[in-house]
Amino acid sequence: GVTDKPRQQFRPGAAETTIAPSKSPISKASIRKDLSCYLYFLLAPTLIYRTSYPNTPRVNWHLVLLHLAQCVAFFASIFSTVIGSVAIVTLLFFGHLHAWQNAFAEMTRFADRGFYSAWWTSSNYRQFFRTWNILVQDWLYTYVFNDVRALLASRLGLRSPGVWKPDWLYTYVFNDVRALLASRLGLRSPGVWKPVCTGCVFLLSALWHEYILAVALGFVYPVMLVFFGFFGFLLYFVPTNANLGNVHLLTSFFLGNALLLSLYTMEWYARRNCPRVRFDWTDYVVPRSWGCLPPTLSNEASVLLGR
Repeated sequence: GVTDKPRQQFRPGAAETTIAPSKSPISKASIRKDLSCYLYFLLAPTLIYRTSYPNTPRVNWHLVLLHLAQCVAFFASIFSTVIGSVAIVTLLFFGHLHAWQNAFAEMTRFADRGFYSAWWTSSNYRQFFRTWNILVQDWLYTYVFNDVRALLASRLGLRSPGVWKPDWLYTYVFNDVRALLASRLGLRSPGVWKPVCTGCVFLLSALWHEYILAVALGFVYPVMLVFFGFFGFLLYFVPTNANLGNVHLLTSFFLGNALLLSLYTMEWYARRNCPRVRFDWTDYVVPRSWGCLPPTLSNEASVLLGR
């Protein structure tokens, strides 16, 4: 029957014990202490919650003001380049994917004018990546992924049933990687490996974009790799509605391009104005803008730090 007393589990030979609930009241002092620890955790630069952390003996307010001024200048440089980055992205898109391609398509009477789709109406990054640059996706599918699929089919014994129909780039890569994982590692769940296959696609695209920028600029500064390979991969799986999703996509897209423009510009001028401290291959891959200040700013920083 149903009783008010909960049922208990017994082991053979074990005595019955009753655990009384704790009746000790929570004092206001303990609540204030826990709240102060939590508020300190929210402000401290850590992700691990503790009731106590190692502390310095005092606060250097000159150093605080210096770092806050650097943060203000950093964010001001980002927002000041939003308009410029929007203009650059829009002009590159219009000049390359619209005007240039349509001009040569008209001169050569090339009938397929599907160079892009309405990416500006996309409600999420999944749709955006599929409509931004169809021309490059067709090139990758024809000259890269067809050969990779043929190589996997001949060397590893992977056979795709039926005829491959034209589809998006991510579908091809996902299918090939999933087939490879399923045949070689015995992994059969597509729901588990869909993020893995999509991650391979983003990593390949991010490495290619980073390679182009490294050759063009003359240094490796993997901001594009982190933005596109990590944040772009995460945003690919974020579901959004039509209206708010489009606002979020356009805002994050243009702010992200502004941040890219700011960071690459700062690194470019740092390598032109700051002296070299490394004279081997590490100078090509170690950012110089992180640890270099112009002489005037270095003197001001020394004064603020009391050196």
